[in-house]
Amino acid sequence: MREAVKAAKVQDVSAQEASAPLPASAVAAGLQNMWAEVQPLLQKEFGPTACKSWIAPIRPVRLDKGILELAVGSRFVRDWVKTHYADRIRHIWAARFAAIVRVDVVVAAAEQDDDAAPPAVAPPAAPAPAAMEKLSAEDALSSPLDPRFTFGNFVVGASNEMAAAAARRVAESDGALFNPLFFYGNVGLGKTHLMQAVAHAIRARGDGRRVVYMSAEKFMYQFVRALRTKDMVSFKEALRAVDVLL
Repeated sequence: MREAVKAAKVQDVSAQEASAPLPASAVAAGLQNMWAEVQPLLQKEFGPTACKSWIAPIRPVRLDKGILELAVGSRFVRDWVKTHYADRIRHIWAARFAAIVRVDVVVAAAEQDDDAAPPAVAPPAAPAPAAMEKLSAEDALSSPLDPRFTFGNFVVGASNEMAAAAARRVAESDGALFNPLFFYGNVGLGKTHLMQAVAHAIRARGDGRRVVYMSAEKFMYQFVRALRTKDMVSFKEALRAVDVLL
């Protein structure tokens, strides 16, 4: 009888050990290994250039109740990955492992804190009156540029060398030869990169040309707002005051 009781106790302890949750470090390591396994599939899907720019900075945070949480370094990258890559990541993950409900993309905690509480800096000097008009059009209409999207970081290949050459011509001249210039291609091939590279290059030259980079969504928002406020004249004048509209 004593032996039976002892055996039962051993079985109970073994069962408790088997059901004990894994340490957080083990769970994190397992998730990292799973993420590493899908990297070749993601590169095959999106291509090496897109993966280097957008997929490589991603860090898996947790996988819970069918939700895969991925962390990135900024709100800009978060929005871009959510729009262009999250759904395909979900499908690729499901094909390699188990199906998941969705992919959540968040900004890493450190970057969120930085955004919420920026360091105190001295206020910038007020621009000279002559510069106010130029700044107002660019600041009101232009979307922020990603500092990584320059010509120096653009990988030129057979599929995009013509587009890259045309973009450089626009950046280095008055753009009369290519006006308008239209980029067309699949997702992840560098259309946005080239457009922002043009803006960076023109601003770096400092020749006074006013550059506005804006998405179609932002253009429509500004257009509809001008219609509602019956201020189409100001909207048109703001765009006509721009030297380069991207």
